[in-house]
Amino acid sequence: MLRINSNFVSFALFFISMFICSSSFGQLDKGTFIINESFTFDTDNTEYNIDDYSSDNKSIRYNSTTLFGYVFKENQEVGILLSLEMQKHLRETSFQDNTTKEERITKGYGIGVYYKKYIRIMEKLSFFVSPQLDYLKRNSKTEDERSNPQISESNSHKLGANIYTGLLYHPTKRFGLSMNLIGTGINYYSTREANRKDNSLNTYSIASPNLGIQFMF
Repeated sequence: MLRINSNFVSFALFFISMFICSSSFGQLDKGTFIINESFTFDTDNTEYNIDDYSSDNKSIRYNSTTLFGYVFKENQEVGILLSLEMQKHLRETSFQDNTTKEERITKGYGIGVYYKKYIRIMEKLSFFVSPQLDYLKRNSKTEDERSNPQISESNSHKLGANIYTGLLYHPTKRFGLSMNLIGTGINYYSTREANRKDNSLNTYSIASPNLGIQFMF
């Protein structure tokens, strides 16, 4: 599935405008330690009203990824990544004066390893390619007044092998802004809920900017 974020064009123009000025910091030196932090946060509220039926859906999603890297060779980086995700979905429906609520909370924690190869484009701008291997564990708890039992819980595990491309704008040796551009990979999922267990394997590609702040020491 290919997804294109609506902010992609504005982020691309943002980077283009920043690398117009020149600088002498055009490479990452061997021995540099790197911390890169990126996150996304969004909310959604949808309402439906049809005759005697109404539905109100509210969602909150948060994802963050922290990279701890080391430049072992000029413009080549290896490191570990830690990820966190939280989602909350609340649905309230009414039909002929009967109202029911459903709430689902999902939390995920992940760890992985990565490699980055930087290719200098201009003095301040580098293109990178980054293969990654990662593991993510999710726990989801749902409370639904219409079901029996009303509270259910599921656990899932994900193993992923992915590769990303992106840009790093680094105006100084200590600070930079990074952005993932296009990614592709293969993921294996295992989900267990009550007496049910599902396994799946899928491939994906994604075009969605993910802006990160990078510090170099």
